[in-house]
Amino acid sequence: MTTTAFKPLNLNGTAYGGVLIVATLATIALVAHHPPQWLLAPADAAAIAADTMGRVEHGVFILLTLLLMTGASGLAWRIGIAHPLVMAGWLAYVGGGLSLIGALLLNGYIAPGLPGDALPPAVTALAAVSRLGLVLLSLGVVLWGHALLHRGGAARMMALLGMAAGGFSAAFVLTAGPVLDLDHLMAWAAAHIVWNLAIGVWFLRSLKHD
Repeated sequence: MTTTAFKPLNLNGTAYGGVLIVATLATIALVAHHPPQWLLAPADAAAIAADTMGRVEHGVFILLTLLLMTGASGLAWRIGIAHPLVMAGWLAYVGGGLSLIGALLLNGYIAPGLPGDALPPAVTALAAVSRLGLVLLSLGVVLWGHALLHRGGAARMMALLGMAAGGFSAAFVLTAGPVLDLDHLMAWAAAHIVWNLAIGVWFLRSLKHD
């Protein structure tokens, strides 16, 4: 019996960079069109009732989150997923993305069908899961930035940017009140937008032949 050796596909830096840039820009456009009120509303049942974002838009947010996770995973594989810092960063980032997807599912598909007395616990869970997701995403960026410090050139610049963007964005979330206000949320988003676009451009310019 003969076996055929399986040759892994090469990491496509152009595809990962493009996915990261397009998903980031699409997320900006969607948030500008319909801000996620479930992250900003007061901590009571009105937080869900006041949100008019339809199921389709929730689904689009989920899809964009998955695309961002895919693009960021390409970065982890390019740096070297076997390195403990890179692996920890990847697990944190994926965990953060899945937490936000869970919050979107709760807000868009589960909570609207709950009876009134079940909404307060749902809002509490929504606030906790969404904040956990934001912090884990920031932690992943910090860890990847630290891993990139071992390289020189443009990678060193990405390292410093990652540690700054991840550290400051995590601080914005952790120092906010019981519910995120618009200023803290926009500060978190701005830091991650800069990081995502920088990494996407880095992929397109430097890694497309990998």
